[in-house]
Amino acid sequence: MASTAASKSKQEVGEPLQKEDMGKETASTSKQEGKETASKSKQEVSEPLPKEDKRMDGASQGVEAEFAESYDDTDTDDDEEGAVEAPCNNNLAVKLGNGGAILALVETKTGFAIFMYDGIKLLQEDALQNIWVAFSDHKLAERSAWLLEYRPFEPKVSAINSNGVSDELADMIIRRIEPRQKLAVETKVYQEVIQNSMGISCLCDDAVEELMWGLKFQMPYLLPAEKSMLDEKDCFPMSKGMRQLLNTHSFILEPEDMKGWDLMKLATALKMVCYPEGKTAAAPLLFSQRVLLKLKKDAPKYEGKILKAPLLTMYKEMYSARRTRTNAVRKLSRLLGQRERIQELIVQLTECNPWMECNKRQNPPTLVPDDVLGRYTCISSHQLHRTNEPGILSMHMHPSKDIVATGGIDTNAVFFDRPSGQILCTLTGHSKKINTLKFVNADGLFITGSADKIVRIWHGSEYGNYSCRHIVKDHNAEVSAVTVQAGEKHFVSASKDNSWCLCDISTASCLLKVDDAFQQGGYTSASFHPHGPLLGIGTTTAFVKLWDMKSKENVANLKGHVGPVTTMSFSENGYLLATAAHDGVRLWDVRKLTNLRTISPYDSGTATNTVEFDPSGSYLGIGGSDARIYKADEAEWNIVKTLPDLSGTGKITSLKSGAGAEYIAVGSMDCNLRIFGPPEDEQVEV
Repeated sequence: MASTAASKSKQEVGEPLQKEDMGKETASTSKQEGKETASKSKQEVSEPLPKEDKRMDGASQGVEAEFAESYDDTDTDDDEEGAVEAPCNNNLAVKLGNGGAILALVETKTGFAIFMYDGIKLLQEDALQNIWVAFSDHKLAERSAWLLEYRPFEPKVSAINSNGVSDELADMIIRRIEPRQKLAVETKVYQEVIQNSMGISCLCDDAVEELMWGLKFQMPYLLPAEKSMLDEKDCFPMSKGMRQLLNTHSFILEPEDMKGWDLMKLATALKMVCYPEGKTAAAPLLFSQRVLLKLKKDAPKYEGKILKAPLLTMYKEMYSARRTRTNAVRKLSRLLGQRERIQELIVQLTECNPWMECNKRQNPPTLVPDDVLGRYTCISSHQLHRTNEPGILSMHMHPSKDIVATGGIDTNAVFFDRPSGQILCTLTGHSKKINTLKFVNADGLFITGSADKIVRIWHGSEYGNYSCRHIVKDHNAEVSAVTVQAGEKHFVSASKDNSWCLCDISTASCLLKVDDAFQQGGYTSASFHPHGPLLGIGTTTAFVKLWDMKSKENVANLKGHVGPVTTMSFSENGYLLATAAHDGVRLWDVRKLTNLRTISPYDSGTATNTVEFDPSGSYLGIGGSDARIYKADEAEWNIVKTLPDLSGTGKITSLKSGAGAEYIAVGSMDCNLRIFGPPEDEQVEV
């Protein structure tokens, strides 16, 4: 159908024309050489997109095998029909010129593409329906049209408009089109402009419009660099060819029945017509019982009249797309809900309160003077955990009651009433050691985090008993730290799985999960700023990461430590952050993000396990092979008292100060909690 020069141009981009009638081969040798030169020049300046013969043959065979069952194999008049059709096609080829092969100029998302197409198909009976079938599947589409050239144009309006055709687009068309060859275009405006300015005969009618629809619909396969330009309402089943198919076969439903139908309903109806006995999952959700019965009843009318395979493919694609969209909508709904809760949290985090103005710290009137603290000694020792699994790993003080909570290697959390010296209750439920725990003053809640990957939220009764209210399983590795936001409505859990989660305390739902694929070894500690929307996170790689919870951004990474950052503590006014690692303690100015001081209390072979400001921010406790209390001072940080490790293990793991530093509670790698305070004859009234 194409001339020798057109065939040669086709071969240059790897797409030989596979047509029965190749047309007249009258081009001279010099013309062929000219075409070769033009083609070579084109390859240098444009973007031809070649395909392979082997790929096309394979696609053809695959499509033929896929749709073989859809064709009627009972006809015995093939030879006779072919004898009549051949001269008819020849007449159409003569009418079109150039053996019937036409070019199609298609506007893409970013430019223009030229395809070669068998123009005879545009003039045949039922052209719209046949074109629709040919472009219903991308494998069939690749057999029907061949890409010759694509060029981007920026802006596209400069390429062709009512004023004419740009030199670049004109050159692209001229080098591809043969004498007397027709060019199919999308609009009447393009037809008029190209015919008047270039003298090229253009086609633009309903059949061409259907061809353009098919090329744009299958654009992701014909030209992978481009996406379909069609809106959802113009996609697969709603082309003119599809409507003609329904009208031709007197589709069973009246227009009022189909009013408001979307793509999914139409695809489902066609699938039921083609496969009435098959199971159609979406049907009961989309149609009334009356319509379902009508579809099944009238299905035999269309037997042998509709190609089933393309319609089944259409249904499967539409069903898959609808399911994907439904899942996406559900996920979006959940995310929007979380966003609202996070926005509420941001408001809570940034709300002003009496403590937000971090003025210069004033020592509370009941604060124990440093000279008295310097005479502290061990005044009591209490066995809280099982002796066969010794080790206190975590500790926290109740914010309004004189109660100490400890978490141990024995998987238990123990509440200890200091004034009476009695155990109030023991919480069981975790299957591995408890690494971290925190009191929540509001509603009598308590949070534990364990090496069993679980966070538990406990609720206390008026009788002092606690029961597990929520089990949170947001992590895939051990939970190393939990910290409660100042408003006591949210908490953060940090884990060795390289993630931390922001959770609602009342519902235990995860509002935000931050995974860091580059954070090898995970997180080891965490602490909320006492007044602002700032979160500190310690890592196994010696970094201290600061997150702004308002913007949900990692605003700073403080480095300088050696080894995992095992614990951290903000001062009462929020100015300072103390962090502990193997090399000692570093004090950071949170306002300037600078390292103010490094304290190395032990030799290089002894790790620093814990660091803690007292509630007033006046003293800083450090635990390692012993416990050391420092006076918090801008100029000097002098040791006030060294408390010996009486456990014999040489490893103090946790320490906390009572109100006004009235006493100091120390946990070690044995099963005992030790209380340090002034000798009995020097008791301080608080």
